[in-house]
Amino acid sequence: MKRRQFVQDLAVLGVAAGMAPRAALAADDEPTTASTAGGHVGEWGCFNKTPHDVALAWMGDYLSLWKEAGWGWALWNLRGSFGVMDSERADVAYEDYKGRKLDRKMLELLRRN
Repeated sequence: MKRRQFVQDLAVLGVAAGMAPRAALAADDEPTTASTAGGHVGEWGCFNKTPHDVALAWMGDYLSLWKEAGWGWALWNLRGSFGVMDSERADVAYEDYKGRKLDRKMLELLRRN
């Protein structure tokens, strides 16, 4: 499968057989650029019951792929179970931000991408 098509399918179907997105792409040889695979990934995120380190790794993998492909994205929500604020994750050391619980690690990951 060509890399361009794989990146496009990735956003729609996810990764089959539990393979990490970056690892699946490593086997392909066709570069993907904004000119070959434009798009926008809307309403994505990682549910708050997923361990925080796993969520950040998963999010980072996808964000880097989308950045490389020149795609835009929108997080499912700012506040709530998929967001960077008030997500109620049990394994996050939150930072107080104007009376809200901010997940600083997730915010920094999003800002880098």
